[in-house]
Amino acid sequence: MLRLNYDGILNYEAWTERNIKLPQFNINEAIKNTKENPTWIHFGAGNIFRSFPALLQQKLLEQGKEHTGIIVAEGYDYEIIDKMNKPHDNLSLLVTLKADGQIEKTVVASVVEALKADSQNEKDFERLKEIRSKVSIPLVLHGASDVPDELVKEAISLGICKVNVATDLKIPFANAVKKFFNENSKENDPRKYMTPGKEAMKEIVKHKIEVCGSANRY
Repeated sequence: MLRLNYDGILNYEAWTERNIKLPQFNINEAIKNTKENPTWIHFGAGNIFRSFPALLQQKLLEQGKEHTGIIVAEGYDYEIIDKMNKPHDNLSLLVTLKADGQIEKTVVASVVEALKADSQNEKDFERLKEIRSKVSIPLVLHGASDVPDELVKEAISLGICKVNVATDLKIPFANAVKKFFNENSKENDPRKYMTPGKEAMKEIVKHKIEVCGSANRY
């Protein structure tokens, strides 16, 4: 049986005979380097992160262009950390369906530490403070949609300098446009049907500016 953890992937042949690619870099060295000199903390531990940024970092580690892994902090769905990251030593199995129908399977190991961005979790929050004290570059909260306002404020207090939001903007935009067409089914002028969507987004942007403490600063 294949086991997705550090001990499990030592059984190299069992994985490769099933056409599953294993990490081609020194994981222990990456963990050590990251603890001593963290360079990337990613807020948001979901599937898109695992499929794209985490895979990219793995390729850079394998090419010797990077020497540290990613520290991931989840601020919304803490079960990801408890049920996915911790039991599997932060490893994930990425399955990609190619355009030609082939399936590519890769174990991604670039995530070397997982934390809960939860102010009630004293241990993890202290660790986030420690990481911030070691990092000289600006930290970004990427994937802040659905993160409660209070946690965004807490993250900023710990040194987050930039907050990225997309889903929280797209949903009200789409809902407003849908509502417009429900009431004006024959309308085809984008200047008209885009306006309620933009107004809905504007209200969210105003709120996010207030939450981030950026109102009237510039």
